[in-house]
Amino acid sequence: MATNPPRVSVITSTYNWPSALRLAITTALEQTYQDFEYLIIGDNCSETTEQTVREFDDSRIRWLNLETHQGNQSNVNRIALKEARGELIAYLNHDDLWLSTHLENLVALFDASADLNFANSLCLVISPPPHLNRQILGMPFQKGAGGKVECNAMTSTVMHPRSAGHAAGGWKNWRETDKVPTLDFFQRLRQLDGDFAVLAKVTTIKFHSGNRKHSYLHATADEQSYVLAQLRSNPQWLADELAVAGICGSLGLPWPALPQPAQPKDAPFGWQIEQWRRMRGLPPMIDLKASEPDEDLMQLPPPTPLLRRSGNTTTFWRPRGQD
Repeated sequence: MATNPPRVSVITSTYNWPSALRLAITTALEQTYQDFEYLIIGDNCSETTEQTVREFDDSRIRWLNLETHQGNQSNVNRIALKEARGELIAYLNHDDLWLSTHLENLVALFDASADLNFANSLCLVISPPPHLNRQILGMPFQKGAGGKVECNAMTSTVMHPRSAGHAAGGWKNWRETDKVPTLDFFQRLRQLDGDFAVLAKVTTIKFHSGNRKHSYLHATADEQSYVLAQLRSNPQWLADELAVAGICGSLGLPWPALPQPAQPKDAPFGWQIEQWRRMRGLPPMIDLKASEPDEDLMQLPPPTPLLRRSGNTTTFWRPRGQD
């Protein structure tokens, strides 16, 4: 007996990081909005990843493990978009966390506008330890006075109609483009006839795996576990972290990122994705020749002395001698 398709298809692309995946799945299933299917697509994953998914006895989960390793979520999401049955598509990276009202808030935007092709919420970005920096991403910005309004949406914050995804041409193969596929796809969605919206709420917690050296080799989820525990037990935690993000923004503190070589003029397609693969400790898929990242130079800068831990909170300290 045929069943009606769900309103939303949630898509998670994953590759052998079961400890983080388990927490991401937990936050997806705990959404206040429940009319969704959950496509978890393994990029030729190990049995351990599949066992982790099977732990969740939920009929909405559809597990598919690809026979060939694709190397980046853009290729996996391209396959997932074809498999999805929902009217609306949402994405959750396997190392990110959703607040429980994430889907509810975004679906409400589409309920309010039939012309909406793209929407994103805001996310709080957690810096790699021992750094204490925080950042809010996804905000709209204007290119020059009277210029076009754009936004830098993160994958885990986005929702779009399935039909718009196909109309925009879907996700591109990362090895066949000189652009970052995620940014390229979202830009093509926003360029369709119709509206795009930015929800003025933080509904996602993001952990940049590309700024955590060899994150896929370590494959721990200590940071995610800590944050999820804080969200559940400490009502003040999120407000405190958002305040730190505001301080970082007002001071213009640079984000702690792993250095990478300058992109050469003759860089092969997929150059940026391949750089991030190396930083994450993944095996090479593209020959970068002279622009291979240097393991010895791939280190985070020291933490800023302006931010310190004071008990359970982060505090700004004015350097001695400043008036």
